[in-house]
Amino acid sequence: FVRTWCPFLYTLVGSILACRIFYRRRLSAPLRILQEGTEAVRNNNLDFDLTYDSRDEMGELCRAMDTMRAALLKNNQETWAMMEERRKLSASIAHDLRTPITVMKGYTEYLSHNVPLGRISEDKLMDTIHNLSLATDRLEQYANQVREIQAMDAIPVKPTVCPLQDFFEDQEDEYTILALQHQLQFSMDISGVPDIQVMLDGTLVHRMIDNVISNALRFACHEIALKAGWQEGLLTIQVHDDGKGFSEESLRSATRPFYKENTENDHFGLGLSICNTLCQKQGGTLSLSNHNGACVEMQIQAEKIDAD
Repeated sequence: FVRTWCPFLYTLVGSILACRIFYRRRLSAPLRILQEGTEAVRNNNLDFDLTYDSRDEMGELCRAMDTMRAALLKNNQETWAMMEERRKLSASIAHDLRTPITVMKGYTEYLSHNVPLGRISEDKLMDTIHNLSLATDRLEQYANQVREIQAMDAIPVKPTVCPLQDFFEDQEDEYTILALQHQLQFSMDISGVPDIQVMLDGTLVHRMIDNVISNALRFACHEIALKAGWQEGLLTIQVHDDGKGFSEESLRSATRPFYKENTENDHFGLGLSICNTLCQKQGGTLSLSNHNGACVEMQIQAEKIDAD
């Protein structure tokens, strides 16, 4: 009996010991790391590193889970940023609507108090009605601008084959004439643009350039310059004016919807915000800087089409 069962018992005990040693050396640490990571994710804590330095299957599993954690963190950050932008947009809308509404309320109260008592002349009445109409138009324009900025996310990007040099050359005369109308000079440097064809949504890019140049026209003293370049699938467009440049606050906030450094002008403060959104939709970025004036740099993806 002993001779029959001893080998089996030795094998069983050895297997159990081998499993315990394997578990301690190979499974205990990664399982603990995975358990702690799962618990952290369950508690909405994604700001941690899930690292297990091993090239075996458990190491691959830990790296896969860490990749998932990083993707979740990025998505959460983007969602939080979007919610914060929406909050700022709502606050800006509420603030800017207050002025025309207050004006309209003041005029209607003035009319309701004075017209029944015959205290207002016909000329004064017509002047007040005219001012009411202006305030109404202003409110309508603002509502249209709000609708436009909220619709930005829904604008589709439709790249088409675009000869890159021709794209810029076709716009040079347009912006030269526009600058002359404001007693300004316009120059274009596309020496960094190769003679290639790329996939580009020319309509959106043209709109971006229009917005930035329209903004520059308001601040330039003598000249506006556009410089473009392309390298490794990335199109860079810089628009520079020789005005006073961006203030520190503008460098931080000018791409926010409805941001206005001077609240007394009629500018809605949407141009750079629209450009920023359009850049992001095309896989790029928008940045602001000062170099003897204001400089707006837009970068977007523009993949080269290889000639057959």
